[in-house]
Amino acid sequence: MPDDTAAPLPGETVKPPLSNGVKAAIMLLVTMGLILVAGLIFVAVVVAKRAHQPTETAGLFAGRFGVSDIHVEPGDAVKSVTMTDDRLAIHVTGDKNDQIIIVSAKTGQELGRIRLRPLSDLASSEVR
Repeated sequence: MPDDTAAPLPGETVKPPLSNGVKAAIMLLVTMGLILVAGLIFVAVVVAKRAHQPTETAGLFAGRFGVSDIHVEPGDAVKSVTMTDDRLAIHVTGDKNDQIIIVSAKTGQELGRIRLRPLSDLASSEVR
């Protein structure tokens, strides 16, 4: 068994020792690889737990939108309702003016009102 200080055999190539920078790069690479593997294992465990445990999100949202009060003046009537992905637009007509009430479809909360006012009396008589 040859010693490290022995001369190389004929035809054998000599490998120079690794420098400190190369050793540090290898250690960094191995450490980053271990962190990556640990992270993937953590994600897999969390996904598996959530897949097998029933969540109570249905209980959180149940009844949240069950009944929502949208106030309109006495004598007003709903003319139309239009829905987008996350909002309802309720067109309410009454004696004083028409309104469009914007409501969140997810929470049932009133987001705002748009009052439609005619520019002249002629316009208000033609609309009705």
